[in-house]
Amino acid sequence: MEEDRVPDQAGERPGSKLSVWLVRGGFGLAILAGVWLRISTYGRSLVGDELSTLWIVQNHGLAGTVDFVSGDGEISPPLFFIFAWLATKLGSSPELIRLPSLLAGFLSLPLFYLLGTRLFDRRAGIAATAIASISPILVYFSANGRAYSVAIFLLLASTVAMLAAVDTGRKRWWLVYALASAAAMYTHYTVAFVLAFQLGWLVWCFPKARVPALVANAGATLLFLPWLPGFLSDSNSPTTPILEALQGYGFEAKRTAVEQLLFWEVDAGKWSMDGRWDAALIVAGTLLALTVVLVKAGRTPGFGKWLRRIDRNLVLVIGLVLVTPVGALILGTFSTDIFGGRNLGASWTGIPLLLGALLTAAGPIWGLISLALVSVGLLAGSIHLADRERTEFRYRDAAEFIDARANPGDTVVDSSHITPVPLTPLDAYLGFEGREYRIGLPEGDPPFLPGATVPDTAKQLKDAFRGADRVYIVTLVGQESLVEDGALSFGNEKFDLPAGAKVVQQKTFDGIYPVTVTVIDPADPANPKKAE
Repeated sequence: MEEDRVPDQAGERPGSKLSVWLVRGGFGLAILAGVWLRISTYGRSLVGDELSTLWIVQNHGLAGTVDFVSGDGEISPPLFFIFAWLATKLGSSPELIRLPSLLAGFLSLPLFYLLGTRLFDRRAGIAATAIASISPILVYFSANGRAYSVAIFLLLASTVAMLAAVDTGRKRWWLVYALASAAAMYTHYTVAFVLAFQLGWLVWCFPKARVPALVANAGATLLFLPWLPGFLSDSNSPTTPILEALQGYGFEAKRTAVEQLLFWEVDAGKWSMDGRWDAALIVAGTLLALTVVLVKAGRTPGFGKWLRRIDRNLVLVIGLVLVTPVGALILGTFSTDIFGGRNLGASWTGIPLLLGALLTAAGPIWGLISLALVSVGLLAGSIHLADRERTEFRYRDAAEFIDARANPGDTVVDSSHITPVPLTPLDAYLGFEGREYRIGLPEGDPPFLPGATVPDTAKQLKDAFRGADRVYIVTLVGQESLVEDGALSFGNEKFDLPAGAKVVQQKTFDGIYPVTVTVIDPADPANPKKAE
């Protein structure tokens, strides 16, 4: 049975007491920083696909949520939506849909430590956990109302259970492995690449564990079979070609997706690596450690022996990193192209482990220098992510501005929406109960497809001003000259305002794109109002 056991962790490499204390101190600071970063980004205004999650769970009961997700209006499995629905029962805050992601992000950290320690050694476990704590993309996933963070947690749990099952032979660990694998598949479809690789690695490395491994995976497959109609519906959804087009095709789009996976950043404008000194530090630290490891491997027989001891563990971790992008590339050649930055997120199940092993293998001195470079680069990216005025659409602030001033006789016109559903980011926070007009938003339920019916903008504006005491217009990118010469501008279109209408106040909230609220007095003699 010895040959079918996961090798004991490699012995600790020698180092000074100073380096030990530096590693421990850095580990503690990284954990604290990771907690702070996740909590800081958790409170950002909801936007984009998160609004799909919120709209689904707010407008459906639990059974209705699962039923809606099973159709082509949402092309994801249901488990995260179930968690989000349950989380919204804890209060009224829209951010509660992010609670499952936040908890999964926190719970993933000890699993990174367990895996790093089991597969390599304690220092590698510490380094992997520190890297995961301050990784910008993992911080982002932990504060995002979509399934990515939960999927990574379940993949980590599946991997831990798999190794424990092989190591101990106990049936309960095979059961946990099967349940975690099935739960991961119910969370995000891209995890299938990792789960398939896990099984292949098990069959290759541990012949005596093949039967229980196959039984466990058969059980996980049976658990997923009830969702097969939902999976087929999602696969044939008319929104898939739209998402593929938004993601982009060709080498440039694929290169960008890999850069986003490794050096995640939320910023305005087109994606660019120009001036990314944080990414340069990550690359420099990684290359330094890799160079030192290769030199040691060539010169030190004992070190080469240590490398051979962890060979199959290293194969596992490298596979966890590479299998998702490779699988996505292969899938895209004959079916749906899912090669996008966030869709490749399952690779972060292995990236911290691989970096942790590499950096610590460079030794107490060079490893510490390499780890410092990588950590500073990661931390800089995450601190940038937590900066509201650079990375948030500040719809909450705009909504609070309106709620503090608007009266029931006022009207809100929202042309700033970034949403795939009949719920705008402003709606998520606006308590105003008067009339609201959403310019350019299609009517009906999602999915919103090309050619969907869009209300006439001129008619909506005429209705918004008719009988209104005041009109609050919300625009994106801070259109300071929104009203000019008695006309209201939306993009390249201009619409005449009622005679005598004037701007009485304008407030811009800086962020990734500024959100501006313009307050207009219609000056309608039939509706006189008190001066401010």
